[in-house]
Formats: sequence, C-alpha cells, structure tokens
Amino acid sequence: MNFSISSSEVRSSPAASRPDGAWRFLLAVLLSGALGLATLWIVTANLRDGFLPLDYAAWRAKSDMVASCALPDTVVIGDSRAAAGFMPSRIPGLANLAMGLVSPIDLYFLSQRILACPQPPKRVVVSVSIPQLEQAPLFWSRNVLFGGLTFENLEEVRRHSRALDDKTIFPQATVGDLDAILNDWMVAHKFPSFYFASLVNGGVVGRLAAHHRLRQAIAQSNGHLLYGTAPGSDGVSIDGAAKEFRAAPILDYYFREMIALYATRGVEVLFVAAPVNDATFRTISPAVARQFADYLAALARDEPNFKLVGAAVRPWDNKWFGDANHLNEGGAERFSAEMARELSSFAAPSRGG
Repeated sequence: MNFSISSSEVRSSPAASRPDGAWRFLLAVLLSGALGLATLWIVTANLRDGFLPLDYAAWRAKSDMVASCALPDTVVIGDSRAAAGFMPSRIPGLANLAMGLVSPIDLYFLSQRILACPQPPKRVVVSVSIPQLEQAPLFWSRNVLFGGLTFENLEEVRRHSRALDDKTIFPQATVGDLDAILNDWMVAHKFPSFYFASLVNGGVVGRLAAHHRLRQAIAQSNGHLLYGTAPGSDGVSIDGAAKEFRAAPILDYYFREMIALYATRGVEVLFVAAPVNDATFRTISPAVARQFADYLAALARDEPNFKLVGAAVRPWDNKWFGDANHLNEGGAERFSAEMARELSSFAAPSRGG
C-alpha cells in the first residue's frame, strides 16, 4: 500500500521557521544579569568610600599611615577605646593606629604590615578591652569587609581555627570545608552580595564627601578619633556581661603570635587598658577583672618583650566619657597626659631593625 502526503498537508511550525524566542529572552536576561553583577563588583572592589559606614574612612586613614611607613617611635594599636583615648598631640612621638571593632586576628595582620616597614617602631602600645579577647561578633562585617585580610590570611585563620577546634570565627565544618573556603574567597574578593545593605543605605556615592573629611581629620590628628562627645555618660558597656574571663583559643593564639612577631624585630609591646566608666566597672565581676589581670601577667612571664602598664582594668569617673565606651575630649586629654608620664618611665629599646 502506498501512502503520499501532499504539500498542502505540511505545516511548518513556528519553532522550525524562526529561532526560539524563549531562548533569546533567557540569554538576554543572563547577559544583563552578568553585566549588572560585573558592574556592582567593580563598585564594591574599588569604590567603597562612597557607601560603606564611616568606620571604613577611619580604617583607610590608618591603613594609609601604615602604608606610608612614616611611623614614629611609638604606635598604638587596639580597639575604638584606644582610638578615642590616645591623643598624639599630647603624647610626643606617638601615632594612633587603633580602630573600632578589631580582634587580635586583625591586629596580628596589621602588625605584619607595620613590621614590613624598613624602620618599624621601637615599641607598640596594645589596648583592647576584655570582650575583644573573648569573642569577635563583628569580625566579618568590619575589618575583613573593608579589605584588611586577604584570602590567604582568612584561610590561615580557618586552618588554625579547625586545628584548635574553635568556632569563634568559623562555625561547624562541613565536608571538605568547602562552604567556608568559598566564603573566604568571596569576601576577600569583595563579592557584591556582602555589600548590598551598605549600597542601599549609602546610595553608592552618598558617603563619599563624609569619608573624605574624616580621613583628612584623622590624618591631621595623627590617628586620633573621638566617638562619644557627651559631657559624661553613665551608660554601661558589655564588659560586665561575662561571669568569667576566658580568652577564645583562636583569639588567644593570634594575640600571642602578634607579641612573638614583634619580638622577632626587637619591638617592645606594652599593654595599656583604656579606662572604663564607673557605671561599667560596677558591673564587672571582681573574678573577671582578676582573671584578666592574671592572663596578662602570664603573657608577661611567657613573652619577654610584653609588659603590662598600670592596672588591667582602669575605672574612671563617668564625667570623662562621651558614651558608655569612649572617653570624651576632656577624658582623652587627661588620659593622654597620664600616658605620656607612664610611657616615659619605660626606657624605649633601640629602633627595630
């Protein structure tokens, strides 16, 4: 039996007569998305002054000071209390490199950059509060996000965290730890998703002028930065929250490594506790204060280039504070005058080489 189909019975389908419109649309969407992502990535990698919080301007200013290698005999590193408390204008031969919300991990890698200078400082004043050695809740959202640690740095921290079985920075490991490794790579390379909130709040370039002004002010003051400016504060900081002092293993590890790093260049490390207001001091358990002092004393025994200057916890009247955590201008002047006297009593070693 023969079958035949006439040409009139053949109908060409739309798919056969033209390219699939759905595929074209999908390709256009993918290309547009890739272009948008690439544009955002360029912004987050190179134009962070325009949208990140003002803490980034302070970080940039201090980073520029280190990069210049024009550092005096004494530098201060530490947290925001030290940034507010040490006034270089009142302490001869001192630069303030302290920054808000830093951990001992951040300070270790900052110290590497300081010691990369041909002539490092003679001594380093370290000033961190009790909580900075116990936890690091803002590790990822400040110094790391600003660019303070490279992918290699983060991977080093991850490996030491796993070896110490410490989950302060990295949570429970998964198979191959691939999610942590990927996160390290993405944040180190300024992947846009980490910056969306700041991009929205900062309007991409909305903070550019404020950043420029703050960086200039910090450069002119050789690193000093006030936070609270009230004529007194009875606010309570988080120092009193703990019932015992116990340094997190990974934070203790990097704090000790930082001290040992300075020892390799003959640099003296002096620990100075920035004052806390009376309202906060009354909430700190005597056991915590004693344990913290014992911790610092043990470091001084273990590390010959490390010394504790003054008390491990310094209570001051509320009137000297601009907020619950930071000295106001009058408090900073008073503290700096006191530090100028105390530091002068320590014979500085020869310039590190």
